[in-house]
Amino acid sequence: MPNLPDGCSVQDLSVIFATPTLGTYADEFLHSNRGTMMLLGRHGIPFGFIETRQKTFMGVARDQLATAFLTKMTDAQNLFFIDDDVGWPPEKVLEFLFAPEPIIAGIPPLKKEPLLERIKDAIASFDRDYDNNCIDHGALAGFYDQIKELEAGAMEFPWNPVRNADGTVARNGRGMLLANMVPFGFVRIKRAALERIAEMSPQYKEQGINATSTDSLFALFPDGPDEDFIHRGEDFAFCRGAEHFGVPIAVDPDIEFGHRGSHVFRGKLADTLR
Repeated sequence: MPNLPDGCSVQDLSVIFATPTLGTYADEFLHSNRGTMMLLGRHGIPFGFIETRQKTFMGVARDQLATAFLTKMTDAQNLFFIDDDVGWPPEKVLEFLFAPEPIIAGIPPLKKEPLLERIKDAIASFDRDYDNNCIDHGALAGFYDQIKELEAGAMEFPWNPVRNADGTVARNGRGMLLANMVPFGFVRIKRAALERIAEMSPQYKEQGINATSTDSLFALFPDGPDEDFIHRGEDFAFCRGAEHFGVPIAVDPDIEFGHRGSHVFRGKLADTLR
């Protein structure tokens, strides 16, 4: 384990992993989770897990998890959201716990075929429907070579970077990328940062047949229309709140994720930044 920073204890690395789920975890999640537990246990870092069987209203699910962390798990110093369809390198969890940033995220790829695969599928379909002699396969081979150079950049990663005046992506003093919006599939938040945002957030209670909690919840992930009447997801809303209260969001692009959909979509944000 890396040396602890001055004034930092193992308790400062303590973490609660939070997952909205309907009870079905992808194999990639389970494999990564086992490796993570072994790694944290080997280094004596306290950890625990909370889940909520609520994915219909994702904003409410994340509010439930964050509120439970803030009010019932007061000894833990880090909340780590990880979605149930994501696989990750376990050592990255340790890196995130050591990182000084108040919020740091990894960006899993969208569950969407890369450009090259979509083009191959389209051409295969074309082959089936038309005479093969009408297609110059030599020219297509050269076309594939050109597309391969763009393929990594075609894998889509849903985030909005902070940009400098010259258009480059802004970085903090450690070289981490800065963002004003990240998805919450793999995000670590320090307690102090979450408390700062929660302190200024309203609270609410669930009602009706879909209610799954009787507790008052901090409205940290309020999905819905923004001031421009554009519907935004719960992760966007949280990031807007963090930005408003001066809590920066860092992004580590060097994480190879597996994202389970119809198959496992694999990718690393860093490959799109070359």
